Amino acid sequence: MPRTLDNLKAGAHFARSFINFRYLGRPRPLSAVFVVCNRCNLTCKYCNSPFLKDRELSLDEISLLFDNLKKSGIYRLGLTGGEPLLRDDIGEIIALAKKKGFYVSLNSNLLLYADKPHVFEKIDFAFTSLDGPAELHEKNRGPGSALGVMDAIAGIRNRGIPLVAITVVDEKSAAGIPQLIELAEKYRFKIHFQVKGISTLTPVTDVIRGNFSAEFSDEPYRDIWKGLLALKKTTRAIASSRRYIESVIAWKNYREIRTNLEKSRCAAGYGYIYIDSEGTAYPCCLIKKTTPGVNMLTDDWRTSYDGKKPCNSCICGPYLQLNLLFTEPFSSLAGLYSGYGSL
Repeated sequence: MPRTLDNLKAGAHFARSFINFRYLGRPRPLSAVFVVCNRCNLTCKYCNSPFLKDRELSLDEISLLFDNLKKSGIYRLGLTGGEPLLRDDIGEIIALAKKKGFYVSLNSNLLLYADKPHVFEKIDFAFTSLDGPAELHEKNRGPGSALGVMDAIAGIRNRGIPLVAITVVDEKSAAGIPQLIELAEKYRFKIHFQVKGISTLTPVTDVIRGNFSAEFSDEPYRDIWKGLLALKKTTRAIASSRRYIESVIAWKNYREIRTNLEKSRCAAGYGYIYIDSEGTAYPCCLIKKTTPGVNMLTDDWRTSYDGKKPCNSCICGPYLQLNLLFTEPFSSLAGLYSGYGSL
């Protein structure tokens, strides 16, 4: 019954957000991701967060932030980093989010799970990162980055908490995908496959680091995604929807993960927002340096966001899946539920 109630609440919030985006042209975000800290115990090849020096909000400031997010219409709140478990008060932040009525997800590399298992008692959904078997995972994310992760996943799943592992697909990851699927089936979690973000965006976003190799070409990379689409038909372990994978396959240039396309709409800012560690909100993390932010400690996103964005289409990790939800709801809702709602 609790999971059914969550689904009904999510549906009602989505309907309001969708109507405002599609028919009224007004922002009413369903979802927000909040960076609780940029500190991290890893230096993954893809992520620049540990090198950012933004300040962190106090618990009182976070309470004010959460109040303003509720006023803006937010229902689903994702807590991320950096590594959020590095905050000593992360348990209090989660408890506060739940008290305010949010559906709360937590994105953690799980290296500190054994020290703070109680933190996961009140969350609704867990995300982690997993690039494949331990050797491949540590090649991308650093020595020791796989230590205890599978035990942590088992512990979280044994609590009945849904968990999705985010896997960044690079040129060399195809070989590890079958083993990763086996792990997902064994430990009862699902995998969201994500395009590799690169730091050649103009202007360069401050949350992405790294690049493709000099030998990279589009077609072999596209073939990896075609293989994932075929694999999607044989296993329930892949959370990424069919339309999501098809959209990645159809993308022309993987060195340009965001662009402007004719007859394309983007729900960033209308259906979902990104909030940095200082409490400043943007439509998404990719355009943090190109769009004025909104101070969510003092302002209401619905009246402060001007709707302007430098792009209208992307294949960046979570944003593509969210955008499909708002632009192709009838083909996306079933895929999202089968991927994320039936763990």
